[in-house]
Amino acid sequence: MTLALTGRPTRSESQRRQRIVQSRASGNVARRQTVPEYLEPPEVQALIQAAPHADSQMRMLEQWRAGLRIEALALEVGDLHLVADPPVLKVPQGKGRKDRLVPIHGELQAALNNHLRYKRLTAGPLVSVNSSREEPRVAPIGG
Repeated sequence: MTLALTGRPTRSESQRRQRIVQSRASGNVARRQTVPEYLEPPEVQALIQAAPHADSQMRMLEQWRAGLRIEALALEVGDLHLVADPPVLKVPQGKGRKDRLVPIHGELQAALNNHLRYKRLTAGPLVSVNSSREEPRVAPIGG
């Protein structure tokens, strides 16, 4: 948006906004053809490191490096195949309500190995889902 020296939108910007509002009001919704915004890897790493505790960091890393969304909450230890070549993650009931195998990124594999060792997990949920906001803070993953 271009601002005039007064801090207000320029006349052409105001006119463009007005045309969009009128177009939407008439039912003719204008679609913007824009490139989706994304974060660079250092920005994602900074977000992960800023997470309040290790379980949140683990969830974020799973989502980023395995391309998971809400499915990350349903992962269990048995879904990990870390010794396979290549290592894979079985995502139960993902897109299309189908199970799928996702290759595990090296950074995620190292974090998963550390997580399993630290938490001494052999079965059950990979990450506990706790509604409490008062979870203890532990050392960051990979750091």
